[in-house]
Amino acid sequence: CIVPGMVCNSGVFSQDKASKTMPNGIGRMTQYANGFIKGPKQVAEAHNEIQKYVIEKTGIPVFIQNESSTGTVVRNGTVFPIPLAWASTFKDENAYEAGKVIGDEGKAIGAKSMMSPVADVARDSRWGRVGETFGEDPMLVARFSAEETKGIQGDDYTKRCAALAKHWLAYGVSEGGVNCATININEKEIKEVYAAPFAASIKEGGMHSVMVTYSDLDGRPMSVNDKYTQKFLRGDLGFDGIAVCDGMSIPRVLETQGMFKDREELAAFALKAGIDSDTPMTSVYNHIVDGVKNGVIDEKDLDDCVLRVLTEKEEFGLFDNPYIDVDKVEEVYNDPKADELSTRIAEESMTLLKNKKNILPLKNVKNIALVGPFAERLSTMYGGYAYPCMTATMLATILDAQKAKMEGFAEMISSMFDVEGMKALMNRDPSKSYDENVNTWLKEDYGMVTLTEALRDEFKDATVTYNPGPKNNSENYKDEIAAAVKDTENADVIILSLGEITGFGPDATSGEGTNNPDLRLPGHQQELLEACAKTGKPIVLVLFNGRPLALKEAEPLCDAILEAWYPGPSASQTVAKVLSGKINPGGKLPVTFPQISSQCPLYFGHMTGSGYINIKQEPENTVLQPLYPFGYGLSYTTFKYSNLKVDDKVETGKTFKVCADVEN
Repeated sequence: CIVPGMVCNSGVFSQDKASKTMPNGIGRMTQYANGFIKGPKQVAEAHNEIQKYVIEKTGIPVFIQNESSTGTVVRNGTVFPIPLAWASTFKDENAYEAGKVIGDEGKAIGAKSMMSPVADVARDSRWGRVGETFGEDPMLVARFSAEETKGIQGDDYTKRCAALAKHWLAYGVSEGGVNCATININEKEIKEVYAAPFAASIKEGGMHSVMVTYSDLDGRPMSVNDKYTQKFLRGDLGFDGIAVCDGMSIPRVLETQGMFKDREELAAFALKAGIDSDTPMTSVYNHIVDGVKNGVIDEKDLDDCVLRVLTEKEEFGLFDNPYIDVDKVEEVYNDPKADELSTRIAEESMTLLKNKKNILPLKNVKNIALVGPFAERLSTMYGGYAYPCMTATMLATILDAQKAKMEGFAEMISSMFDVEGMKALMNRDPSKSYDENVNTWLKEDYGMVTLTEALRDEFKDATVTYNPGPKNNSENYKDEIAAAVKDTENADVIILSLGEITGFGPDATSGEGTNNPDLRLPGHQQELLEACAKTGKPIVLVLFNGRPLALKEAEPLCDAILEAWYPGPSASQTVAKVLSGKINPGGKLPVTFPQISSQCPLYFGHMTGSGYINIKQEPENTVLQPLYPFGYGLSYTTFKYSNLKVDDKVETGKTFKVCADVEN
């Protein structure tokens, strides 16, 4: 397995580089479209060149996979809100429809394996990747994962893509919320809770691929854990597709987790565990030949792996039709219905957490003070694996490699991307800051507007002023807070745009590779909020984040709180319409919000008699309650629930009825 930058120069396939990198061909390519900066057509053209080269060498086409948790990761592809926002709609049909778009766009550029759904059940908000999931409830996660799988794959595999569900297994509950740490969960809970979304995707959607996690379970890393990857996944659950490792998770077993004497032995155990691909850049499976010659590797394990890979390529039509029609690419990527779907999901995911004295929607306001760092930094309105955020934060890391979160990360991603092309697109004007340059690009490519611009358009009769306040790492934060407060003097209401920065950049506080167990507002945001609250003016807090935050200190200072998540391209317009009342917020929390970070892991689905709900299913006063529980969400109207009726007895595996009268 390789990445496209290893065989391309500035997004153009190079025979010379290919002959050095893959003289005998290649079986799989990953992080595919990241390596191209000119858009889908360039990606498709390179795909045909790569396929032609590999087929002429081996007679076997290459299988290409692409990131897709918030849409196909390619320039000008459709970008959706984060999956946690999808789950906030509680409408699993949204996952199906989004999956169809992802499958269509992936197929159009030659990617046959789309790296979603993210089927992790996320019950510890300290983990940085909660936003990539569908939340804490195994039933909710299962429904969305299965529907997205069906949307991506369809009924005719030759016309669609494989859904690659990740991360098998229980990745979201690593110890302390630390990325890649050990998993200390009992086997019963593993199978009943954390495997449930994968089981549903296999049974209902025919899920064709799975990515295994870095973490160890029962003391063995998942890349070599045949108990869970072979006996349970393939045996008990009936999975018959491809299993790939997470990025560098196989060599990590040797280099970080300290198992096995060398790469030949490691390859033997990974093959024994049924792992079919060593991604993203093979560094262990290139020792397979020597391992077989030296009697270290069982040839049957290798034969089984080869058969699975060839079967996948056959089932998805690569042997019969390995090339794609480049002339049809733009038609797929210019479908306005896809962007409309993204906007609709963003609108339906808006979750109102507080609305004291019905301050929202705003009415008869003449002066609005917009304060906070998120209102005009457009890349912060996307999830970490959305193309705009992913490329912008990775380029920031490349430009300032010393601040990279992971050792060697800047060097690795430099080999994956067309760095000079990225600079020309996203950092073109040396007279402007990096964030300003990225904003220019996002306005051109995705039609984005800042929250300031959206509010001015939505509240045409009001004056809207803006002050960003301090950045997270600002040294002059006191002066910057004072300046921001001064700009609110004439305001009727203060709108604070706060939250977390995600992605791979040096200032991220959440996302892959970022371990930050403090769920309070990062940096100096709490101090900014406190200073604004001292003015006595109404405070509306708009949150941009991808996991629950601990708002015990912040909540009392706010008159209203709107959870916007990372909504994607339509972020600013959607938020503005909610604040004006054109959109009635209807989202519900798919995760539990703690009061303080040390409550985590905190979730509603505890074993009976455990957690913050006692055996009688009443709140246990001696245990600290969540600030906002799973399923919570207000709207601009009120509802009355009465006459609740539940079946007295429930048999395991059977259905039961819950009835209530709902009055609007």
